[in-house]
Amino acid sequence: MSPDARPWPVYVRRLVITLSWATIVVVACLLCGLVEWERRAIHGIERQSRMRSWRDFHRNVQAIRQSGAGQLVLYMAYDANDKVRQLRGLQGLNSLTVQDGEFGDEGMEYLAAIPNLRVFRYEGGAVTARGIGYLTRCARLEELVLDCGFLTSECGPALTQVPQLRRLRLCFRGGTTGNAESNAAGWVRHLKQLHKLKRLEVEGDWLMPSDVDELRCALPSTDITWSRGRSQKEQGTKPPLEDAGPGDRK
Repeated sequence: MSPDARPWPVYVRRLVITLSWATIVVVACLLCGLVEWERRAIHGIERQSRMRSWRDFHRNVQAIRQSGAGQLVLYMAYDANDKVRQLRGLQGLNSLTVQDGEFGDEGMEYLAAIPNLRVFRYEGGAVTARGIGYLTRCARLEELVLDCGFLTSECGPALTQVPQLRRLRLCFRGGTTGNAESNAAGWVRHLKQLHKLKRLEVEGDWLMPSDVDELRCALPSTDITWSRGRSQKEQGTKPPLEDAGPGDRK
């Protein structure tokens, strides 16, 4: 400090310190308020999306009831298990697709209560052998697509018990859990029992060409295709509309 410089008076120093702390408090409050506003905005958007999803769902279900036949797609659906539960007893529904929804074994249990369900496609989620077991109660199910990542060969026995199954597509986007060789052998063993199948599509790099040849020998009347490619979702194809009903899919 130069000899001519004078120190600030005490009250000035105190005022500067007070203003500094007040500024910090105000900025902190503004940041907290911004975070809370963003949280409420996100919650509001999610709530609106959920309400819109349910409105679309009820509209499409009503259209199926009126037409007496139709298909329903639940894409990125909120409350997928609850929605499928509300489909119980819907006579006109013959095709149901669930993609990437909050869906699992609980929702699979309700499928048997859809009396005329002939086609079921499940893409993007995960189910266990318990969930697959519920499919044995679907008396009219003819076509099944399972594109749900990790599946163990424990799911295989239930597929052999689906009474009217004629077309089956299995896509293991994440491979199989556990020992890959053991799972592949288990799946081949179970798939060889599906003598009523007209078409079998398997996608995944866990099978070997020799496994496919074994399946073709065991199922000579079945059209069998196998690839190591990716699913449509991973290839970036355009997904169907959320909760699409009759006439909604282009």
